[in-house]
Amino acid sequence: MAQVTEERAAQKSYWLEHSSQPTVEAMMLDSKASEIDQLERPEVLSTLGSVAGKRVLELGAGIGRFTGELAKSAKSVTACDFMETSIAENRRQHEQMGNTSFVVGDVTELEQEAGSYDVVFSNWLLMYLSDAEVKTLAAKILSWLSPGGILFFRESCFRPSGDRPRKGNPTHYRNPRDYFAMFDKAELPSSDGASSAHLELVCCKCVDTYVTVKKNQNQICWKYQKVVTPVPRPPLYRTFLDTNQYSDRSIALYEAVYGQGYLSPGGADKSAQLLDSLRLKASMRIIDVGCGIGGNAFLAADTYGCHVHGIDLSVNSVLVAIERAAAAVAKSRSGGGGIAVNGSTAAAGRRSDGLGMADGSGSNGCLSPAGAEPQKQQQAPHDVTFEVADVLTRDFPEGSFDVCISRDALVHVADKQTLASRYD
Repeated sequence: MAQVTEERAAQKSYWLEHSSQPTVEAMMLDSKASEIDQLERPEVLSTLGSVAGKRVLELGAGIGRFTGELAKSAKSVTACDFMETSIAENRRQHEQMGNTSFVVGDVTELEQEAGSYDVVFSNWLLMYLSDAEVKTLAAKILSWLSPGGILFFRESCFRPSGDRPRKGNPTHYRNPRDYFAMFDKAELPSSDGASSAHLELVCCKCVDTYVTVKKNQNQICWKYQKVVTPVPRPPLYRTFLDTNQYSDRSIALYEAVYGQGYLSPGGADKSAQLLDSLRLKASMRIIDVGCGIGGNAFLAADTYGCHVHGIDLSVNSVLVAIERAAAAVAKSRSGGGGIAVNGSTAAAGRRSDGLGMADGSGSNGCLSPAGAEPQKQQQAPHDVTFEVADVLTRDFPEGSFDVCISRDALVHVADKQTLASRYD
């Protein structure tokens, strides 16, 4: 109990220091707060998806950066924060909307009725809780959500992203693996024991804005859905991938054979050959379907100056890519430059061989019109983002990408026609 009290006291002291002025700059602890806020708010809300007609619980709501946006279409928004000054500013800005309510309180002490919300949303909250507090809150959220309800959270991982000076910092900059471990284990048995509710991953991704503005892959968001299944709970396919085909041991073996960053034959040489054939040019937007541990993505971004978004079902593979991207950024900030992979300033790798959909000439789906002569260049390391999601169900706005590439991934997709139609 003393340790818990000490944790909460440290967090409250920290935010008393940084919330004396209820502004975006103070909340985000970053000199580029205004620029980042304008870009990331719509991105985060787009990843969350529609909340129209939903009952929303916003935890760690602060001054209301997201409260007003959520309330525009939600049935109701309950905004909770433990800083009175923040909630006072939030109330001042949004109480007149008529569907908002405000709670001053610590989320670790919050109690709500079971099934009372359709969406639980938080932005930079869990990193101010201990592991034990996160686990307890995960169980509570599972109870508060209605069946099919959505949990969305976003956290700073690995290290701070803001550049504002701080006297002390009690923040928990976790590895994303820690959040997966805590939320994947949350389970709520039914009263008769015949079924149980759990949180099933919809997607987990880097916040693209931070990569664009700061070349920082450390901002990660998760979207889970509450699912009720019979007992025993069926195993997840991604769990099979992460404990078998793409376990740490398997990845190490693949890389020993195919080279750092690659999980199948051809390695960096085959990647370079395929990328050279695509007539890529700087600032093109590429989606790498089945990106694995990122070698193809890093090579395309660092060689051609493209922005690459990698997507894969394997949590372990994507987290390896994110960890290596984060390590490269940290090394470059300390003056060490990027991490070389087969002569490229890349930090991680991917499967190889077999080009899937490589011509971005379509314009009706996720791809935008494309085409130009190959134009190799070096740019600031790693304009790449990564995501764990099922490409068959993940929706992107029309025209999001210029080129779609895939290497040794389509062989694992049974419904290739549906996949192709999404990128037509």
